[in-house]
Amino acid sequence: MNRISQISKPSKWANFSLPQGLASLIVSNFIVAGAIALAGVLTYVLQKSDSHSLTLIWPAGGIALAAVILRGAWVAPGIILPLWISCLIGGEGHLFGFLAPVGTTAAILGGVSLLHRAGWNRKLSTSRDVLLLLGLGGLLPMMVTGFWTALLLIAAKAMPASAFLAVGWLYGCANTAGTIILAPVILMAVEGRFRWRSSSGVFQALLSFICCLIAAWIAFGTPSGSAGKTIAVLAYLPFPFLVWTALSRGLPAAATAILGIITIAIAYTSRGMGPFASVSMLSGLWQYEVYIAILTTTGLLLGVGSEAHKRETTLREEALVREADLERIKAQIHPHFLFNSLNAIHSLIGSDPSGARGGILSLSRLLRTSLDTAKESRIPLGKEMEIIRSYLELQKMRFEEGLETEIHVHGSAEDFPVAPMTIQPLVENAVKHGSADGTASVSITATASGDWLAVTISNLAQPGTDPSTWKEGVGLASVRTRIRETWGDRAELNFAATPSGKVTTSLKIPRS
Repeated sequence: MNRISQISKPSKWANFSLPQGLASLIVSNFIVAGAIALAGVLTYVLQKSDSHSLTLIWPAGGIALAAVILRGAWVAPGIILPLWISCLIGGEGHLFGFLAPVGTTAAILGGVSLLHRAGWNRKLSTSRDVLLLLGLGGLLPMMVTGFWTALLLIAAKAMPASAFLAVGWLYGCANTAGTIILAPVILMAVEGRFRWRSSSGVFQALLSFICCLIAAWIAFGTPSGSAGKTIAVLAYLPFPFLVWTALSRGLPAAATAILGIITIAIAYTSRGMGPFASVSMLSGLWQYEVYIAILTTTGLLLGVGSEAHKRETTLREEALVREADLERIKAQIHPHFLFNSLNAIHSLIGSDPSGARGGILSLSRLLRTSLDTAKESRIPLGKEMEIIRSYLELQKMRFEEGLETEIHVHGSAEDFPVAPMTIQPLVENAVKHGSADGTASVSITATASGDWLAVTISNLAQPGTDPSTWKEGVGLASVRTRIRETWGDRAELNFAATPSGKVTTSLKIPRS
């Protein structure tokens, strides 16, 4: 019997808001109804065989489940209508024809509710998401549907009560098979995951897919033995090719290969061929449904695991590249900082030799601190401020006390993690552009609020100074690159001239 499941967008399906108006709702229902009807016709043609054979797989459940996931509970009419019509055509009667689709739809909605309560993600990016879809979206509601259908058949006196367990189980298995095979393919197709970046990618995907189809044809369509039946062990032939496809091409290719393998298996098994046709009908159906469950679960889990491994490898490679970039930037910042410090000492050699000697000692302490902190990817802001204070003391020797400094670090900002030598070059820039006639003034304020740190650096500016026209040297260019590599687009660095004749540097960075 038919079966359907539902899952809405990442928001709760229980939010029964109409999808983009009545017109969109009607179109969605017509598309779903047409897809279910077409799948029913194709399944009948594919499985057409002796009159005593039972349905091996019913795809309506997979289409209905994907429809509800994508469009919400409002596509229920598009699910119920074709199932109701198919029941009437099959001669089950009006009451059965109505109650069976409604019960199926209700079970699917319940499965979808459980999926969302479990925090399921329709992108199927983890093994957990795949297992939840197979279990809560497929197996559980489809089994409920199967036994509900069997109960209705008994009520309609279409079968004896003694057949309840056997028939309910077979119907449930057929609906489950259709759901777990089709729903992942539909969901990934809507997500746009069947894309290749190059012609070689298309060729590799087709090659693995064709190998899976050939293996399935050999396993189920090539008679052998005295009775003309395929030997049983050939049922396992598609597995290594499916494993290859899943590991090399990922989840979308694995799901497509599963669909192709099962389609070929259905076509031959329903015609009395293949490994499962050589035993009794009920035993063969049982073995076939277990085969589908194992094949599907294996392929999907290997596919999602392969994609997760590739994502992890990519992230590691990106982290290594970023770390190399940061080390390169550090190599630019430290010599630049050293050059400016030596310049300050050099200016004292002739006029104040003792001051120059003291400057060298200060520089020695400053270099020791900066080199120690440079080994870390993050240091507390307080450590960075120690370097800045030492640097400003060194610069005061150069300006002969003509440099006025003011530093305010508020509350928890002291412990806020920052990348070493990020703020210090900005202070250097303020000293460089904030000096005039042997005097300079620099003010630094740091404030932490939640997961954000705001640092403001103000310095005196020459009349008419416009930061937008600055040609940034190695120091500022390296700082901008480092900020971008460390925090991406979340960090902000801006320069602005104020009416009071100052230039303000504003830096805002996140905690991680």
